Amino acid sequence: MVENACVFCKIVNGEIPAKKFWEDKDFIAILDIRPNMKGQSLLIPKVHTESKFSAQSDEDLAKIMSAAKKVANLLEKTLGAKRVLLVFEGLDVNHLHAKLFPYYEHGTGITRLGPPASKEELEEVRKLLTKQ
Repeated sequence: MVENACVFCKIVNGEIPAKKFWEDKDFIAILDIRPNMKGQSLLIPKVHTESKFSAQSDEDLAKIMSAAKKVANLLEKTLGAKRVLLVFEGLDVNHLHAKLFPYYEHGTGITRLGPPASKEELEEVRKLLTKQ
């Protein structure tokens, strides 16, 4: 089922142009139109589903991870990336998708170290997480 207002559903259906470079029966991979790095891509399920990855079934997550691995290997092999960073964010578009960021050299990744946390701050968070 396709959600009419969803931009990713429109891309999947060919209603909006995209630079598609990989596809299987369940997913398409397109180049991000606002990349931070060469080859930054989006892996989009062909069926509309909520963007919150933790709400997905283990089976559906296994499928998207398998597809993401294939796309990551393609990006590494073709573009010479050392590895590909993977993020499930889904804040701007409510349609499950994985963002793939080719990593070429030190300092080009999307993950950066934040300011050091104190031992007390870390312990406070650890206690919250271990209260079950």
